Amino acid sequence: MVAEDPKSYINDDTGIVPMLKMLRDSGRSTFLVTNSVWDYTNIVMTFLSRTHVEKDGTSSKFSWLQYFDVVITGSAKPGFFHEENRANLFEVGRNVSIVPAKGLNNACRIFQGGNVAHLHKLLNIESRSQVVV
Repeated sequence: MVAEDPKSYINDDTGIVPMLKMLRDSGRSTFLVTNSVWDYTNIVMTFLSRTHVEKDGTSSKFSWLQYFDVVITGSAKPGFFHEENRANLFEVGRNVSIVPAKGLNNACRIFQGGNVAHLHKLLNIESRSQVVV
């Protein structure tokens, strides 16, 4: 339903992409952690960034990923932020297949599940004071 007519369900905020560009241009690491699954997240983010194109001038349904270092879907917040949470982290392919995440040091962009400790490892963060949400 949302995929068929996103403008009827999603508030269009034209300031999101410029803000994300500003953060990326400043050299900050950026991440998106959401309880939504990958399919829905991609629909929403594609809609919100639809007027913007990739750096090479092309547009795609994944162009919004250029603004993030890590995307974690299906995070089960607020439990995600408890380090004792033992949720598994899975790598999500852009074709929506879910496979177990092999190594946290791989240059991977999209995950499902996990916890805040996984996020810290993915972003190479050693201290909570380095994360601004």
